Amino acid sequence: MHLIKRLRKASLWAARLASLCAAKGDGRTALEAEAYSSWMAALLLFEQEADWEGAATKFLRTRTVYMELAQLGDLEAQVLCRERVEELEPSIRYCQYNMSKAGGGGGGGGGGAAAGGAAELMEMAGKGPGQDLLQAKLQAVLAEERARAAESMSEIAWEGRSLPVRSNATRLCILNAQDLVTQLAGGGEYAQKERLFDRLFLQYNDAKRHIRADLARMGGIRADEAMAAELNALDTAVTCMLVAHTLARNALLLANHQVNFVSRENLNSIRSR
Repeated sequence: MHLIKRLRKASLWAARLASLCAAKGDGRTALEAEAYSSWMAALLLFEQEADWEGAATKFLRTRTVYMELAQLGDLEAQVLCRERVEELEPSIRYCQYNMSKAGGGGGGGGGGAAAGGAAELMEMAGKGPGQDLLQAKLQAVLAEERARAAESMSEIAWEGRSLPVRSNATRLCILNAQDLVTQLAGGGEYAQKERLFDRLFLQYNDAKRHIRADLARMGGIRADEAMAAELNALDTAVTCMLVAHTLARNALLLANHQVNFVSRENLNSIRSR
């Protein structure tokens, strides 16, 4: 009972902090405060053991924010956010378990309905009006971070050279591409990697489009020959990056086809016995 009282008070103050940060803070600060408030509310419901679905919803919302925040900021901040995500997983699974148990795990239809409801809840982590608003906030924060990073970005390293990147639009595309490359390096399911590659190719192609538009605006003026050389070198670099990741995507496709082929061969071998 004492713990619940403390959590109730913590949840109240966290909600007030989130409201204040939403009114006065920047986008990232507001999201961090919202995630903390949602976490405190989830812990209160978790300890009360009366509303497992409400607790799961709060935990899932908190996880969504921290997963997005883990892609922003410096390395230390990203590590802290990933740690938060890992800490939330057991609580989410426990809520799911209790939701299923509350519906009756026995032979009736209730158990199946409850389990289905838990699965649906997990899928709803990025859906619904509330989540649409959350995603909009996350995208706004991401855009703010990208804008700041683009302002400070002056060049990229490629093949031992430092190539100036003077266009803000080109910088944003390259920064987005770099983030996607980092996500690909982090592993994941085949379908997820396929989606990341598609987004990566869009960013590289947009970067090339901006570079070539800059070249076209110059119109071949001799006074801008040095600038034209810079842009051509940057175009070559982005093209090479695109080709390299196209080859990586093709290798992924080949590996997936090989796995599927072996699986079919093994299945046919078993059937023929």
